[in-house]
Amino acid sequence: MYKQHSLPTFFHKREPFMRKANENDFFGSGQRPPLDDSVLIKLFNQHSKSIQFIQSKLNVKRTLLNHLAYQKNLEESLVYNRYDIEKKVRTRVLLIDASYSMRQHKEKIQALLKNERYDIILYHDRDIFRYEIDTFTIPNFKGGTSYTKPLSRLMDIKVPLTIQHVTDGEIALYDEAKARTILKQLSMVLYKRIVL
Repeated sequence: MYKQHSLPTFFHKREPFMRKANENDFFGSGQRPPLDDSVLIKLFNQHSKSIQFIQSKLNVKRTLLNHLAYQKNLEESLVYNRYDIEKKVRTRVLLIDASYSMRQHKEKIQALLKNERYDIILYHDRDIFRYEIDTFTIPNFKGGTSYTKPLSRLMDIKVPLTIQHVTDGEIALYDEAKARTILKQLSMVLYKRIVL
């Protein structure tokens, strides 16, 4: 055994080398620190939009009462009830895979952005690590990729979304299966994957 607060000595009597972690070495694989949940929720709440409109519905009982009791023409006896309705508009999200295998697709991503307009742009590798609003800058493409964690985090946000996911599709089979089960649970989200 070795003393408390001291490092163990190897059999060949060499002192162990302890490397200090860099901020670039998040999780030991060059992965970037993920966005905090509170930041994501605040971001989507700020950019969710709603439309208010008035809807009219025919009141059948009052219409028939006017028509039969007061002997009015049917057109003159129509009665409508009005309802104020607030409908949430889907927030358009572009989810960009920024793993190392995507480094060769920079021009394709920029060409895609010329044709479409998005409210929020999210970047992910194994998790969502950055966002931008209405603009696109080329990220550092590094690290591995996963769909499960980013999609499960977007599932927790209770805002109607339209997600276009730009990726090269190079993920593990078990991660693909988990992502499919998550997508089946997304009720407020329209999801489309664009494979480059």
